[in-house]
Amino acid sequence: MSDETHVHQFLKQLEVGDQFEGLYYVESAYVKLTSTGKEYTDLTLRDQSGSRIVKYWGTNLELKEGVWVLVVGSVDNYQNAPSLIVKALEITTEPDDLSNYIPCFTDLDKHKTNIDSWIG
Repeated sequence: MSDETHVHQFLKQLEVGDQFEGLYYVESAYVKLTSTGKEYTDLTLRDQSGSRIVKYWGTNLELKEGVWVLVVGSVDNYQNAPSLIVKALEITTEPDDLSNYIPCFTDLDKHKTNIDSWIG
């Protein structure tokens, strides 16, 4: 995996059946155990579209809040809901261009009106 060649896919746009890859910010990472005692990592990944919980069927001691990861995964159907599964993961450095990670609001005028009415 190389962060120079990946095509970022926004987390909130992913649907069941999609394959995805991208560079994401790790909001949280917790090692857990399956009912059979196998370790896996529950991650919360973030990009411009928001955050999503994903499962990584592995562990990495360097995987923690605040790191950046390149991932390749898929969206499976688990109990009639999308479940993001990371198949490959590589810890990397923060990108030079953060435009895919800073929240963007397309309806700022609507929010401005609401905020002005709150202020009085």
